[in-house]
Amino acid sequence: MSKVGICLLNWNGMKYTAACILSLIEQDHKNINIYALDQGSTDGSLQWLKKLHESKAIDLTDAGKNVGFSTGNNTLIEKALKDGCEYILIFNNDTRAFPD
Repeated sequence: MSKVGICLLNWNGMKYTAACILSLIEQDHKNINIYALDQGSTDGSLQWLKKLHESKAIDLTDAGKNVGFSTGNNTLIEKALKDGCEYILIFNNDTRAFPD
């Protein structure tokens, strides 16, 4: 089964990011790594992401500030490649995925 890395950026997007990540966790394809990068959120989403990271549900990078779309995604793509992901998807945090 192919290993898939899904990358998403967050900045004060608790409402959207939570729905997005929960939809990704519920995927039928179980060989998925979820990579999130927070860009200095102050709305509680970073704390929520940290809890998911501690439970091993996601890989979290805390950039501490806005590093931009390209730098943020490139950081996550590098992690996914290092982890052996064969496919990498860049998701907007307001996206939801169907389980299949």
